[in-house]
Amino acid sequence: MTTRTTGLGGTDWGTEILYGAADLVDTFDAVYSKILELEKSIPPIGSIIPWAKTLGTDSIPYGWILCDGEAISDTDSILNGQNTPALNGNSDATSKFIATATTSGGTGGASTHEHDLDNSDGGSTYTDNSAPRSYTAGTGVVVPPYYEVNFIMRYK
Repeated sequence: MTTRTTGLGGTDWGTEILYGAADLVDTFDAVYSKILELEKSIPPIGSIIPWAKTLGTDSIPYGWILCDGEAISDTDSILNGQNTPALNGNSDATSKFIATATTSGGTGGASTHEHDLDNSDGGSTYTDNSAPRSYTAGTGVVVPPYYEVNFIMRYK
């Protein structure tokens, strides 16, 4: 390491430390190694995670976008021009569950369903292969207890 107190033309810069080439290479290697280590903890582009938007900040983290079915408009992203999945209920007016599969992008399910029950005896029970169950005729939506989150996707 070399120390000098004057610059070109005799200008006094105070104490300046100049690093030799070996020191610069060591510094670069250390910084590059740290970057590689940090990359291991960053989800890959296209990752979708639940995000509790209302717990602290309404600002979506840098490099992430709401999964609302809208087109990604960022020329720096490899996903530029593609639509995010509509998982938050914004675009198609229905929220969706995430299901695992061998490939991504498929959809399925139904927003309504029916059960065929034999109520010929006038009672409120039916028998399947396991045990009698009681039921109530009518309409309505039955969902298990839940906590609402927004899904976000890493796009760059």
